[in-house]
Amino acid sequence: MGTKRVVYTPEQAQARSDIKLAAVDLAAYLHGYGARVSLRRVTPQRGTVSVRAPRPQAQPVAVEVRLEDGAPRYSWTDRESGGEVEASTFAEVRDELGVRVRRPGRVVVEALLALLAVAALAGLVALTIPAWRHLEYMHPVRTVALGVLLAGAAVVVLEARRVRRRVTAQAEFAVRMRSAKEREQLVVRGAAPGERTAVAG
Repeated sequence: MGTKRVVYTPEQAQARSDIKLAAVDLAAYLHGYGARVSLRRVTPQRGTVSVRAPRPQAQPVAVEVRLEDGAPRYSWTDRESGGEVEASTFAEVRDELGVRVRRPGRVVVEALLALLAVAALAGLVALTIPAWRHLEYMHPVRTVALGVLLAGAAVVVLEARRVRRRVTAQAEFAVRMRSAKEREQLVVRGAAPGERTAVAG
C-alpha cells in the first residue's frame, strides 16, 4: 500500500502548525485532570483530540479544534442529544465533558476544612477581646485555634503541591506530544518551490 502524500503551501503548513499547537495545549490541559487523550488527524483547517473522561463507562469524544481570528474554538457532538457543543476555553471543555470529577470524599473534606477555618477564625477573634484574653477556659480555645491554623497551613501547602504537580504533568505531556514522532512528517525535499509535502497518516 503506497504512502499518501498531501501538498501544503507554506501558509497551509503554518496554519496546520498553529492548529496542532492549540490541540496539543488542550490535550495537555485535560490530561492534567486525569482524562485519557490522544491527538488525531491535524489539517490546516482543524485538528481532532480524542478525550475520555476519568470515570467508569466513559466513552471517548472527538473534540475538533479550529482557529477563528487566531483564537481557538472547540466543538464536539453530544452523545445524548446528538447536538453540537461549542466552547472557547479549556475549562469549558473540561466541565462540559465531565473531566473534572468531584469525588464525594473530597467534598466532605473540603466542608470540614471550611468549618474548621470558621471555628479557628472565631477563636482568634475571641482571643483578641481583652476581657476574654486571660480567662482560664480560653487557653484550650487558643490551643485549638493554633492547631487548626497549623493544619490549615499544611492543607494549603499540600494543595499548592497538588496544583504544581498537575501543571508540571500538563507541561511534560505537552512536550512529549510535540516531540514525539508524528504520523505526519513534513518533507521539503521533492516539493515544488513554495510548497511542502506532508505524509498523511
